[in-house]
Amino acid sequence: MKAIPQLALLACAAVALTLPSCETDGNFTVLGYTTKPNYDCSIHTVRVPIFKNRTFRQGIEFDLTRAVVREIEQKTPYKVVGPNVDADTELTGTIITYVKSTLNVNPLNEIREQETDLTVEVTWRNLRTGEYLSNPKKPSNATGPALPPLPGNGPISIAPGVVASGGVSAPRDPNASVATLTPPASGSAPVLGADGLPVPVLGPDGIPVPTQPKGIVIVTSTGNFIPELGQSLATAQQVAVDRLAVQITSMMEKPW
Repeated sequence: MKAIPQLALLACAAVALTLPSCETDGNFTVLGYTTKPNYDCSIHTVRVPIFKNRTFRQGIEFDLTRAVVREIEQKTPYKVVGPNVDADTELTGTIITYVKSTLNVNPLNEIREQETDLTVEVTWRNLRTGEYLSNPKKPSNATGPALPPLPGNGPISIAPGVVASGGVSAPRDPNASVATLTPPASGSAPVLGADGLPVPVLGPDGIPVPTQPKGIVIVTSTGNFIPELGQSLATAQQVAVDRLAVQITSMMEKPW
């Protein structure tokens, strides 16, 4: 007979803890756990044009676009709209490589296992603000030692014991853990060419150092197949496409 009042007290305590955690959007938080989706709820629609394809494997761009749309519809609160419809954001991609390599052969030199590698450049942009949502998020309070200049930008040392302008010097205090960056020389603005664009920086071999365009994220996936088990290049390609679609959709989550 005493067990019933105890259960009633426990139920009342649970309700009392839950009610203050309820929020106006229908979600609730208890002991640090929440039912809120790990996505930006201010975004409602995503426009996904057909991915571009720079490889000789034609048709894979349609499979990848369908897989990405399917994952977005199933796992995110966003709605995918057509290419000519106004949307909050736009997700674009370009297939840059699709290669096949042999992992194992049998004693007759016949293929026993092969692997496919699929690489895509993905960009997710907010059409309302122009912000690239696919850019890596950096904390505002991030601190750390400055990085040295790229090879070919200039000498690190201009004299024994003297660090060149813009170089990184060692901590002078034995107890210091952060290196210091020497101030750049006056007039060190980037040199502009005849077209008005900055002159590219040359590496040690005289080749311009490539710079990654803003907002582009490179995503890669693999798919294995064993012909002896009835698998084929088509099955491996489908596995790589599905894995890539999951990675791209996971990229749309808010940073933790």
